[in-house]
Amino acid sequence: MINKTESKNNIVNSTMLSRETLVSRHPWTKDVQLELDRIEKEEAKQRDMFDNYETTFDQKQGEQLNKKFKIPGLRQKK
Repeated sequence: MINKTESKNNIVNSTMLSRETLVSRHPWTKDVQLELDRIEKEEAKQRDMFDNYETTFDQKQGEQLNKKFKIPGLRQKK
């Protein structure tokens, strides 16, 4: 008899296998390519959210430094 919880945990914790292999061996996966596409979409969304945060943070930080130190070469916003 196969312990599904132990099997799933072994799959999730494996560091030696490719993502495609891990997904294909997961007992809940019915369509490997569909699942890989979903994972990529979720990761892209996370990257976009982080990139937007980082860009906004850098802009705000730059504006604050510019106001505080009046750094030459940085445009003053009106």
